[in-house]
Formats: sequence, structure tokens, C-alpha cells
Amino acid sequence: HVLVALTANCAGGVAYAVDITVIQRVWYEQNYGFLANLFLILTTQMLGYGMAGVLRRYLVYPAAMIWPANLVQVALFNTLHKDEDLQPGQWSRFKFFCVATAAMFCYQWIPGFLFPVLSSIAWVCWIDPKNHVLSTIGGSSGLGVGAISLDWNNIVSFLGSPLIVPWWAQ
Repeated sequence: HVLVALTANCAGGVAYAVDITVIQRVWYEQNYGFLANLFLILTTQMLGYGMAGVLRRYLVYPAAMIWPANLVQVALFNTLHKDEDLQPGQWSRFKFFCVATAAMFCYQWIPGFLFPVLSSIAWVCWIDPKNHVLSTIGGSSGLGVGAISLDWNNIVSFLGSPLIVPWWAQ
């Protein structure tokens, strides 16, 4: 499981140096050619992997140096592979994971499919529904000032999930 997650996370993103080459070509009209751009991307990627290898003793091996956003994946891997001695009536981590997954599916499916109006509650527009300026400022198709969202994707879209990072790391 760890190898699959590691491979997916490494292949899922784009190297930041690609942004440099695209911005140079589009905004600054500088084109250094394919080979120079390829070497820039490879150099920055290899520098990152090289620094990770050199600093592995200080940043990877100490358990206290785990990045707080990675705690979720580490806890999931422990849940899937750890044997537990349970007391009678106590839930295993895997059972809790399955129940939480089912609950999150219901929480995502009901607002997203059955009742999408919950994704943005523009209570400011309820003050005067015929006021065009108020609907432009507070409406979901306008600026959305004062709108409340019960959709988890909207809640975590900008700052990230508050459930991932523990309180001691914030």
C-alpha cells in the first residue's frame, strides 16, 4: 500500500520548473529550446532528490520529523496493517475506518447529488431577494460574501482540511 501511494503521489503532480518554462514562453516571449528546458526540469528535480538523500538522517529517520499533513496517510497504513488486541465491545481501527468512510460517502453524496443547494447558502440574499446589488455581493453566482457552505469540498478548498494537521502542529 505504501509503495502504491508513494508512486501515485510522485506521478500525480507536475514539477515546478515546468511552470518556469511555460511562463517564460507565454509572458516573457523567451524560448530557450527543448533541451535547455528539459535540463532545467531535470536539474531542479535531481537537486530536490539529492537534498532529500543527503538530509535523510535528519529529516526522514527521526519519527518526530514527520510532516503533519502526512500523519493521515501514516495512520491509514497503520490501520490497514496493524494487528490489535481488542477488548470486548471495542472497535478495531479497520472497522472505524469503514464506518467513517461510509459516513463520509453519505455526507458527500446527499449534498452533492440529492440536495446541491447546501453547497452555498446565501443568507445575505434573503434580506431583500429583489435587490440586484445585494445578490451580486452575497449571492453564490456573485462574490459570495457572507455565504455559508455545508459542502466539505468548499470548506477545505483554500486552506486545506482542519482534520489533517493536529492542534499541536498549527
